Amino acid sequence: MKKILKYFVAIALLIYSTGCIDVHLKLKLKPDGSGTIEETVYMSSAMVSMMKSFMAMGDSAEAANFNLFDEAELKEEAADYGAGVRYVSGERLTDNEREGYSAIYEFDDINKIKMEEDVTDKATGEEGEIENNPEDDITFQFTKGNPAKLIIKMPPPKDDIDIDTDEPEAEEEETAEYDEWVSEVKNLIKDFAILIQLELDGDIVETNATYIDGSTITLIEMRFDEIMENPEKFEELKKLKPKSMEDAREVLKNLPGIKMELNETVEVKFE
Repeated sequence: MKKILKYFVAIALLIYSTGCIDVHLKLKLKPDGSGTIEETVYMSSAMVSMMKSFMAMGDSAEAANFNLFDEAELKEEAADYGAGVRYVSGERLTDNEREGYSAIYEFDDINKIKMEEDVTDKATGEEGEIENNPEDDITFQFTKGNPAKLIIKMPPPKDDIDIDTDEPEAEEEETAEYDEWVSEVKNLIKDFAILIQLELDGDIVETNATYIDGSTITLIEMRFDEIMENPEKFEELKKLKPKSMEDAREVLKNLPGIKMELNETVEVKFE
C-alpha cells in the first residue's frame, strides 16, 4: 500500500510543473489484432497562458504561435506508440476553461504497441527530454483465435517497497506537514485526471481484469477532484495495511476517483 501512496504523491508533485491536465488514452482492439488509439488531452487555459508568458520571455513569436494541437508533432509521436503506428487525424479542442486536442492513431499489430504508464508529458511538451524506461511501458501479447486472447503486461512497482507496512506511525510533526502540503496542492490538482482504457471489439469471455464495463477495461484512472472531495476515504487508505494484492484491490474499490490495475499480468479472452 505504501507503493500506491507514493505513486499518488509522485503524480501530485508532478503537477507543480505540469499544471491542471486531463489525459485520456483509449486503445480499441479488433479480433484480428489491429486497432486504433484515441488520445485526448486538455490543459487549463490559465496554465496555457502561463506557458505562453514564459515562452515570450525568450521568443515572442514562439509564444504567439504556441498551440497544444501541433499536427506535425503528433505525426512524429506516432512512433512512440510502437512500430507501424500511423497518425490518422486530430483536432484542436476547447472546453469552458480548458483547451487541448484529440488525435487518432491506427496500428496493424497490437503486439508492437507500447503505452507509457506516465502520460503527463502529453500536455507538457517534455516528451523525449527524459529517456523512457521500457520497463515502465504497458505492453501487449495477442493471439488470434475464437476466442482471441490478449495478455496485458502492466509495469512492475516503481520501488522495492512491499504492500505490507510494519513501520511505525508517522510523528505528529510529519502528519502536520502532510496536511499542510495537501492544503497547498489541493487547488492545483483538483482538475488533474488520467484515464487509460482498452475497448474490445467483441464480448469478453474470460478475464482477470479488475475494472470491467461491458467490453471496456480500465487499466488506470485517477481523478483528483473526486479524491480531494473525499478526504476521509484517503485517510482510511493511509491507515490500512493490506496483506495481499487482493486486499489492496478491495481497498481501492472503496476509494472514489481511483482505479488502478494491480495485476501485473492481465489476461483477456474475447470473441
